[in-house]
Amino acid sequence: MEMEPASSTTINHAGDAVDAADVELSGMSGIGVKRTRSLVKSSVLRKHRRGVPDFTMIDWVHDIEAHKDYQRSRITFGAMEGDEMGGWRKMLAKLWLAVYGWVAILLIGIGVGMLAGMIHTCVDFLRDIKSGVCSDYFWLSSRNCCPNSSKEACVEWKSWGDYFAGEGIRASTSTTVLDFLAFLLFSTGYAVLAAWFVKVYAPYAAGSGIPEIKTILSGVRIKRYLGGWTLLIKCIGISLAVGAGLSLGMEGPFVHVASCVGNITAKFFKGFRYHESKRREIISAAVAAGVSVAFGAPIGGVLFSLEEASYYFPHKTMWRSFLCAIVAALLLKRVDPSGTGRLVLFQVDYNHQWHWFELVGFGILGVVGGVIGAGFNSLNTKWCHFRKKSSLKDWPIAEVCAVTVVTSIVNFTGPYMFEPAGEFIAELFKECKDNDKTHLCTTGPGTVIAYLVAAACLKLTLTVFTFGIRIPAGLFIPSLFTGACLGRALGVGIQELQSRLSDAYIFSECAPVEESYCIIPGVYAIVGAAAVLGGVTRMTISLVVIVFELTGGLEYLMPVMLAVLISKWVGEWVGTVDSIYEMHIELNGYPYLDPKTECDFQATAADFMVSSNIQVLTVDGWAVADINALLDGCDYNGFPVVMSHTDMRIVGYISRANLVRSLEEAGRNKAGVNQATEVLFYEQTQNEGHYGNCLDISLYLDPTPISVTPDTSVNRLLHIFKTLGVRTCLVSKNNRLVGLATRRNMLQLLKRAGLKGEGLK
Repeated sequence: MEMEPASSTTINHAGDAVDAADVELSGMSGIGVKRTRSLVKSSVLRKHRRGVPDFTMIDWVHDIEAHKDYQRSRITFGAMEGDEMGGWRKMLAKLWLAVYGWVAILLIGIGVGMLAGMIHTCVDFLRDIKSGVCSDYFWLSSRNCCPNSSKEACVEWKSWGDYFAGEGIRASTSTTVLDFLAFLLFSTGYAVLAAWFVKVYAPYAAGSGIPEIKTILSGVRIKRYLGGWTLLIKCIGISLAVGAGLSLGMEGPFVHVASCVGNITAKFFKGFRYHESKRREIISAAVAAGVSVAFGAPIGGVLFSLEEASYYFPHKTMWRSFLCAIVAALLLKRVDPSGTGRLVLFQVDYNHQWHWFELVGFGILGVVGGVIGAGFNSLNTKWCHFRKKSSLKDWPIAEVCAVTVVTSIVNFTGPYMFEPAGEFIAELFKECKDNDKTHLCTTGPGTVIAYLVAAACLKLTLTVFTFGIRIPAGLFIPSLFTGACLGRALGVGIQELQSRLSDAYIFSECAPVEESYCIIPGVYAIVGAAAVLGGVTRMTISLVVIVFELTGGLEYLMPVMLAVLISKWVGEWVGTVDSIYEMHIELNGYPYLDPKTECDFQATAADFMVSSNIQVLTVDGWAVADINALLDGCDYNGFPVVMSHTDMRIVGYISRANLVRSLEEAGRNKAGVNQATEVLFYEQTQNEGHYGNCLDISLYLDPTPISVTPDTSVNRLLHIFKTLGVRTCLVSKNNRLVGLATRRNMLQLLKRAGLKGEGLK
C-alpha cells in the first residue's frame, strides 16, 4: 500500500504543527524530559525531532484551523480567571494578534531593501573591476571614482591595459590583449567562485528560485531552501554571477532572497513559526518585495506574487504584500545604489502618441515574442534534461567555467554585448535626439538592424545554456534584452520605410510637423521586450504593470498589453501552456499541483485510491506501548480512526504529530500514565468501567475529516485538492472507510494521464 509518509506539518484543530512539538520537546526541563522518555520511545522521539523530509505537503484546512485555535488560546491566556490584570492582558493579547503580522512585514521589507542595496553595490563594483581600476582608490567603482563624469571622460579610471602598459598606447594590440585577459580572468574567477560556494555550502542557492518558491507556496515543504545559509550564498552567488557578465539576471534570485528573509523573519513570531499556511502568506508578501526591489515596481511585485507565484492569496495577504513591496522599494531608493536618485530603471520621456498603423508592428512583435518564448522554453528544458541524464551533472563547476569563457569571449567581441545588459536595454528604450552621439543613433539603419539581430541571437543562445547551471541565475534581463533588440530593429526598419514612403496612405497619420517623430524605435524596443518576456514566463497583467513601472511610459500601455496577450496566445499555441518555471518544476519532479490543471477523462476515486493494507486506529484497545510500536514501525503521516477492525465506521483522523504530542503532554502533566495505560480516542463518561484509568486523547482527533465516496469523479477530487488544499481524503461508503485518496496519488494519476494524452488540459 502507498500512503503518504510521516512528513507533513498537518495540524488538526486540536494541536500545533510538527515544528511546535519539536520546540516544546527541546524546551522541556530535565524532569519533563525524563517523564517524556518513559512514555515515548527514544527512537520515536528521534524520528519526530528530525522533522519532516523534503517535498512533503501540508494540509491547508487543518493548519488554518490550528492557527485560529492558537489565536483563541493567546486571548484566553491573556485573561486568566481571577486575575485583576486579566482585562488588560486580554486587550494587549488582542492588540498583539492584530499587529504582529504587520510588524513582521515591516521587518521583511526593511531586510529585503537593505540586501538589495548591498547586492546592487557589489555588482557595480565587480562588473567595473573587470574592465579597469580607479588609480587613486582601487575599491571604488567607475561611477564613484568620477561621480561627475562618464567612464570615458574619467582621468582617474584606467583600463587594465593602460594600468599595466602605460599611457598613450590605448589602441595598441598589447593593451587590447591585456584588457581581454583581465576581462576573461575576472569573469571566470567570479563565476567559478560562485559555483564553488553553491556546491560546497548551499546547493539550493543555484538557479532562479522561482520554480521552487511556487512549489513551496503550493504547500510543499523543502527544508533548508529558505534557510540562512541559502540566503547568504544566494546573495554572494548572484553578485558574483551577474558581475561575471553571464547571460542571466538577478530578478528571479531576488525573489528567492526575499523569500528567505520572509521565512527567517517569520520564525521569530510564534504565530508563523508553528503554522505553515500562515508562514506561506508571509512568503507571498516577501515575493512581492523581491520583485519590487528588482525592478523598482511595487505594484508589479504584488501582481506578480498573485498571478505567478502564490497558490493561496487571501485579501489580507494582498495588503501585506503591498506594504512589504513599498517599504523595500523606499529603502532601496534611500540607499540609491545606482546613483540616479530614482527607482525607475529605464525612464523614457516620449511626448508623442502612437499611431493606429503601428498596431501591425506591435502585433508582429507579439507573434515573434510568443515563438521565441516557446522555442527558448523547449530548448532550455531539453538541455537541462540532457544535463541531468548525462555525466555533465557531475561537473557543475567545469560547466560553469566553460559557459563563462564562451560568454566572456562573446561579450568582449560581439556587437552591443560588452556593455552591461541593463544599461544597454536603457539605451534601446531611449529616443534618439539631435545631439545624440550613441552608436544606435549615428550608424546607418542597415548596420544597426544587423547588429541588433545578431546581439539578440547571441544573447538568446547563451541564455539557453546558462539558465539552469549551478549558480544563481534569473532570465528576466536576458529576455528583456532579446526582445528589446528585436523590437528596436523592427522599429528602425519601419522608421526607415516611413522616411522613404512618407507620402504613402498607410503613413498619412504622420503630420508634417511631426514627421521626424512619427516612428520611435524605442517604443518598439519596449513592446518587444515585454513580448519576449511574456512568451517565456506566460505572465500577463503583472508583466504589463512591471513594464509600465520600469519605463514610466503610460502612453504606450495599450501596445504593451496587445503584444503581451498575443505573445501568450502564440506561445501556448506553438508550445505548451506552461511557463518556463512550470516546465522546470516538472523537469525536477516537484510534487506541484498546478491550479490551472483540469481533466476530462473518466475516472473515479476508486480508480486510484489506496484500498489495501490501510493502517487504522480503533477507538479503544490500544495501550501506550502499542502506539509507540506503531509510530516506530511505520512512517505514515496520519491514521484514520474507526470503531473497530470489523466495524469500519469512521470516527475521525489523527496526525502523527498530534499522536506524539498527546503522549508528550500526558507524560508531563498526567500522573500514573505508563506504557500499559490504555489509550482512548473518544471522550469518557463516568458510567464507563475504566473511567479515569486510561488516557483520553480525543482532543487531538479531527472528528470531521474530509471524505468522499468511491464514485466521486477525479475532476471533483482535483478541485477539492486545489481549492481546499487538503492532503488526504478519506474514501467511505455508508460512512465506512474503504480507502484513502491523497494529493500525491492525484499527481501520479495526472502524470500518467498526461503521458498517455488522456484529456489533460
